[in-house]
Amino acid sequence: MRYVTFFLLLFAPVVMLAQGSFDPAAYAQFLQDNADMTAQQLIERHQPSTPFYNSRADAFDVSDFDYLDSIQIKYELTADEMEKLSRNRFVVTERLSYDCFGRALHDIYKKDLPVFVTSDAILYALHFSYDRILFDIERSLLEDKLHRVLDALYKSYPTLLAKYTVQTSLMDALKDVDIYITMAKSLLDESLASPQFADAATLETLWRAVQSEQMIAMPLFSERDRNLDFSQFTVRGHYTDEFWDENGKRTLGNYFKAMMWLGRMDFYLTPPPDFINPWSQEEIQRMLAGALLLNELLDMSGARGELQQIDEVITFMVGESDNLTPDELAGVVRDMDISPLDVYDDLIYDRLQHELLSQVNYGQRIMSAFFMVDPYAPTPDPLPVSFRLLGQRFILDSYILANVVYDRIIYRGEKIWRPMPDPLDAMFV
Repeated sequence: MRYVTFFLLLFAPVVMLAQGSFDPAAYAQFLQDNADMTAQQLIERHQPSTPFYNSRADAFDVSDFDYLDSIQIKYELTADEMEKLSRNRFVVTERLSYDCFGRALHDIYKKDLPVFVTSDAILYALHFSYDRILFDIERSLLEDKLHRVLDALYKSYPTLLAKYTVQTSLMDALKDVDIYITMAKSLLDESLASPQFADAATLETLWRAVQSEQMIAMPLFSERDRNLDFSQFTVRGHYTDEFWDENGKRTLGNYFKAMMWLGRMDFYLTPPPDFINPWSQEEIQRMLAGALLLNELLDMSGARGELQQIDEVITFMVGESDNLTPDELAGVVRDMDISPLDVYDDLIYDRLQHELLSQVNYGQRIMSAFFMVDPYAPTPDPLPVSFRLLGQRFILDSYILANVVYDRIIYRGEKIWRPMPDPLDAMFV
């Protein structure tokens, strides 16, 4: 018995597994070994020996397949669809689309038609199950832990302030830490909390900027404007799903925004690229001091352990942080035996810069901010080492897409202008 396969266009997210085995160093060596490869050489290297499907000029007789008449009748196949089926031996149509595999398979079942279960249907079930598991973990465990961490940091901040309030060189950094913690707590509580040292008007301006969910250039932990993409704070995915608990009907939207703040807003510990106006040592010293003060506050408040537990769960479910983590910074502080005040010593600052830049795992591998790179440099501008409490995670497809756009592409010593990637780039790799 011969069957014709009829595909319905469905939404099917791709699940990428085993990300931890990816070796950036090996990939860098591969790029070096294949520098200046032409497009034709790339095509010839990866051209399959046979087509993906058996496409021939001569059409085959579709009437020779069982149940095709039932499919034609019940799905009212058009002449164009039948022509593509005859030529390609399969057809995908947007005219008949469903938002999930379950509804599509149920429709086929009701019409009493033969069904072909594809691998993407199985992956959809896996992805949906994973999404529900993550949602339940966030709702029942991580959200409460995050409340406790931020409340502890906020309540312990006056102790940190009292310790360093006479150090005039740390005034700006102390205000930065206050803003960082207060904004995270405010987003989680959905109510703007009062700063304990920073200017209230500054915090309110930042609060409005976050709520705008737009790209905005404004100062953050520095006097210069930084391009901050607050559109990333738009609640999406399962964070829009409503559920009931002791607080009534709600979503995880506030948790999402607080995690986005902790994951995207960072302290630069090494100078980021800026071709027009390079960052000064004084600017980086301020952010270094802020990071070290925040690191000290984690221990003062007793929140480090609970923060580690949150990070361990997210690392297991999603991936490792793509930045300098609190544990890594604590290790640097311990090994170098330094305090927030020490970053203003030129010799210690230089040693600290050397230490941060010498460890590959301290740096970022994914471009997640906006930098003014040098268009004439023969190599991509290095990304800065940045510190975040719960940084964004290393995802393989994000790494791929970040490396096939400007200024990561170098051909014959020149940076190639390609502003946007293509989703097929990740699929090809």
